[in-house]
Amino acid sequence: MDGATFLRGYGRIGSKGAHVVSYRLFCGPTEDGLIVRHRCDNRLCVNPDHLSLGTHLDNRNDCVSRNRQATGSKIARSILNEAMAAKLKAIFEYPVNIASLSRKTGIPKQALYHLKAGRTWRNVPCEK
Repeated sequence: MDGATFLRGYGRIGSKGAHVVSYRLFCGPTEDGLIVRHRCDNRLCVNPDHLSLGTHLDNRNDCVSRNRQATGSKIARSILNEAMAAKLKAIFEYPVNIASLSRKTGIPKQALYHLKAGRTWRNVPCEK
């Protein structure tokens, strides 16, 4: 199994994450509801000094605070890109019928509603 990895890039020993095995060997048992996190953000790392226990929320907050999450057009399922979002934000400054705009642009209504409400593309300024 030398060099084996899971699809998401984590080291693998049998059916377990190599970092989990390392933590259990060198630091002790894991607790229910907690996961083994990498302080170094290297998925292949098994150095016990780089590992700690935490919740999924702790792990997600690490991702956000270290700017490791995909945003904007880097998200694989993204329908828009930054330029399109900026232009649409400018359009939303005027009264607009979302259903009509959806038909004209081919952009799903739900994506337009989220953009207009500010739930998506918050980092993109309105095009002036």
